Formats: sequence, structure tokens, C-alpha cells
Amino acid sequence: DAMRLDRRGAIPAYDRGNAQRLLCRWPAALSDYNEAILRGMAGAPAWTNRAGVLRELGRPAEALEALTRAAQAEPDLALPRYARAHLRLELGEAAQAETAARAALAADPELAHAYVLVGNARLRQRDEAGARAAYAEALEVEPEHASAQANLAALCWRAGEVSGAAQPGRAW
Repeated sequence: DAMRLDRRGAIPAYDRGNAQRLLCRWPAALSDYNEAILRGMAGAPAWTNRAGVLRELGRPAEALEALTRAAQAEPDLALPRYARAHLRLELGEAAQAETAARAALAADPELAHAYVLVGNARLRQRDEAGARAAYAEALEVEPEHASAQANLAALCWRAGEVSGAAQPGRAW
């Protein structure tokens, strides 16, 4: 059952949370986001921002739960899935990170950062060919993507492909 949005309470609380987050005042930001959500602002932005604060507070399990809630609130939005993938990779959960990044790509196939995350996850799983393919896909979407270029160049250099390392755009 959907809660009615209390505009006089939810929106100011959300805005305060954003200001506190910008100032790195994590406990205050968390309190404000919690208030906004309790007052009916239960969309992906509030849950995603809450997750970022929880991550900063060293509470990754709660951050993952908040990102799950964000994805449930707005199923077509890629950002919560991408953030979940990023957090999973930070936690060393490469397979889960790849799954979450692919879910982000299902929501937005033009999200080059998600391809890079897939590549990073494949690399952590010792699949250099899979990583190369993912970085190449990122460059198909965004040819000037610096992380994709650098990561692909590093793989080429490591494999002894000097021309690919010097010109990552031509490595694939």
C-alpha cells in the first residue's frame, strides 16, 4: 500500500539530506533521508542516496538493501542497479557485481560505465577475454571513455600488444 507523500515534510527532509551529504555529515544525512522516506518519498533517488550514505558509514549490507528498494521503486531506472554493482565489486563479490551491472545495462544499454564494471568484474574473475570484450563494448557506446580506454590499454600492454596499448581505440 502506497504511502501518501507529505510534501511539507518529505521534500525538505530530502533536500536537507542532500545538503548534509554534500558536507559529508553522514549521520545527519541518513537521518534526513530516513525521515523523507517515512514521509512518503520512497522513490529511487531517496533510497539510492540513503545507500550512498550507508556505504560511507561502513554499513554495506544496509546499503545493498537500500539499493534493492530503489530498484524495486523504479524498475526501469539503471542507477540503483549500477550503484549495487559498484558496491558489490568494492566488497569483492565479482560475480554478483557482474550480474548487477548487466541488470543496469538491461535498463540502459548505453551506460558505458556499466560495461566497464562488467569488465572489472570479469577481470577479478580472471577472465581477461571477457574483460576485454566488456571494455570494447564500453568504447562502442562511448568512444572517449577514459576508464575503458585505460583498462583495455593495460590489458593489451600486459599481453605484449604494444600497438593496442599505445592506441586503445584500435585494440579491438
